[in-house]
Amino acid sequence: MPRESRKDVPTPESLGDECDALVANTEKYVRSQKGLWQKVPRLALMADNGYAKYGDAWKRGYWKVFLPHNPHYALVHIDLATGELCSGNGSGERASASEILSILPYNKELDLLSAKKVVADLRKAAKKEHEPIPGEVSVKIWRDKMLREVGLQKVFVRQGPHL
Repeated sequence: MPRESRKDVPTPESLGDECDALVANTEKYVRSQKGLWQKVPRLALMADNGYAKYGDAWKRGYWKVFLPHNPHYALVHIDLATGELCSGNGSGERASASEILSILPYNKELDLLSAKKVVADLRKAAKKEHEPIPGEVSVKIWRDKMLREVGLQKVFVRQGPHL
């Protein structure tokens, strides 16, 4: 087996540059889907069954990106008004490079950062019939009530502060 020459071995600086480029490209990819991300809050409410499964999306305007091995903790959120990647801590601050890099191995297989996939999944979920919500007449009446209370339009624009 031929030995690698010194010039073929990555340096800490070159690895750092590659990570920086990967983070920047990931942010650019997610931001490029802003138009689709802005549709998510209303679709999330239409897909919700009254138990606020997608509450962060339609109440606050953030899509949580969950990993398959830990479906209760989101490392990053996507700001649905801007398409920006935000920290999973709920602060609305920009996601760190380490947070972004930690989701990428799962994104390749699961398409976690695809607004097109999220929109398609929500549209499919919205078509399902849901049991009536305790204390409410129907899921449809509950949704209509939430639409009025939250003031969601077809294209989401943040009204007021991030959180």
